[in-house]
Amino acid sequence: MNPLFRKLYKHKKTRTRDPNAPPPPNLFSTVRDLKNTRTVVDNNSQQIRDLENRIERLENQNRYLQGVVNLLQNHLTKR
Repeated sequence: MNPLFRKLYKHKKTRTRDPNAPPPPNLFSTVRDLKNTRTVVDNNSQQIRDLENRIERLENQNRYLQGVVNLLQNHLTKR
């Protein structure tokens, strides 16, 4: 082999790893965390939609009852 090519393909020495350093990032754990986050967000969005529907229903009920109270007040004040 040509000496110039030998320099290009020279095997690199591995670095010594610091035992106190944090572990290197792991793509599989990142993907798992993203999937867990997605499920939590989906569950929260479903819960938010349910609560918004409940609030809308209760507001309609409140408006109806307020109208009944106003009607009764008007009827009682006319007498």
